[in-house]
Amino acid sequence: MALLALAGCADGVRPPTPRAARLGTGSVSQLPPLQPDDPRPARGFLLPAPLFEVEGEEVRLQALLDGELGQDLGLRWTARGGTLVADGSDDRARLRPTSPDWEVRVDLMRRGRELATAVAQAPLHPTVDLAAMLQARAEAVPLDAEACGDPRFPARVASGHVGCSGGEPILLDRFLPLDADSDVPMPGLPQRPGQKEPTQVRPGDAAVEAGLLGWTGDALGTWRGPEGGTIAWLPQGALRGPPALGPERLAVLRSDRVEVSMAGSNQRTLLPAQPLDAPGAAAVHSPWLAVLEGDPGRARLRLQDLDRNRQTWVGDPADRSDLHVDSRWLTWREGDDVCWLDLERGELRRRTLGAVRGRPSERLDDLLLVPVRAPGGVALDALHLPTGQHGTLLAAAGDLRLRGAVAGAVTVAQGPFGGRASLLALTLPAAPEPTPAPHPSPPAAP
Repeated sequence: MALLALAGCADGVRPPTPRAARLGTGSVSQLPPLQPDDPRPARGFLLPAPLFEVEGEEVRLQALLDGELGQDLGLRWTARGGTLVADGSDDRARLRPTSPDWEVRVDLMRRGRELATAVAQAPLHPTVDLAAMLQARAEAVPLDAEACGDPRFPARVASGHVGCSGGEPILLDRFLPLDADSDVPMPGLPQRPGQKEPTQVRPGDAAVEAGLLGWTGDALGTWRGPEGGTIAWLPQGALRGPPALGPERLAVLRSDRVEVSMAGSNQRTLLPAQPLDAPGAAAVHSPWLAVLEGDPGRARLRLQDLDRNRQTWVGDPADRSDLHVDSRWLTWREGDDVCWLDLERGELRRRTLGAVRGRPSERLDDLLLVPVRAPGGVALDALHLPTGQHGTLLAAAGDLRLRGAVAGAVTVAQGPFGGRASLLALTLPAAPEPTPAPHPSPPAAP
């Protein structure tokens, strides 16, 4: 499998700088103009380590700079335990390790003075008893898997499942608490000040991520369960799908920008962008925002640290989809490959799992759950991100779609192709502690 071209700006384009705006009750025309700032000098690195990927006996590296080199700015690469060679541009390098305990350092320099440093170290992957982790307990969920007319609902949220009564119009209006045998009207949906009619949530406007239900439409809302949720004003105008959801922040996609806000707030950060008009084109989890931009089949991946207002491109244009991000991992699909980037150590890895197109994955703690092609239909594989180990969580029995994952449990819709599906809740045991990888021994003295 060919190595993903490492993050850079081969096309000479830097991600534009976002701007913040206070949005009152008004129209989109009242928003400030959205013009990308001119390219600015690099201020530092996005991650504490350069991005690196091990390919055979070489390591390819990329300095993830927030800004441009040039004028009096440059990079200084140094290595221990290996030989560095150029890789076509100042922000890229290749290492030929001579020790299993290698280290590469890159310094951002101005006139001989260090401004910032990023350090990559040889990966030490732990191991885990993945077979024990995947001994899930399965229970039927007493909801109509087809009532919402949407392949993503009913779905699991933090305290149960949300579903539909099946009337017209079809709405997310039913709630099945955990361990309950029957559903009830959806309680605690937030309302805007002065709102007289009940809040209505249409499945096509909604998404579920990490136990949180979010939706657009007349407003931007979230709901965690009977304890309630948040609601905020949403400027009118065409949207590109439901919101991207994180524990603190939400992201709304439009054709020319991404709007990021804290849940329940009318204050948004406006980021000029051309996001893909496709599911999974954005993911948000403080401090990170990830967005796929450009054309299908040749999407660029933008990664931004919202707290520090720093950003860069990850990889050259490629056939990417299905973004997920949290404080440690950024994952996406690239063709048949699943890719994951360690946001603490800088390591990029990939694995070919035979993921099924049109079947989004789910994050569950340190696992990435991926519907894959298998004899008998679609199976559910689990990839353990810290170790790279993977195994089968649910064997194939026709078609399968994920319906939300949270707190050690995932719900799936499974049934024959073209037939009616049923809902199944899988509860995983507590994850065992990983076994640390042995530290590599230094090479023997000649």
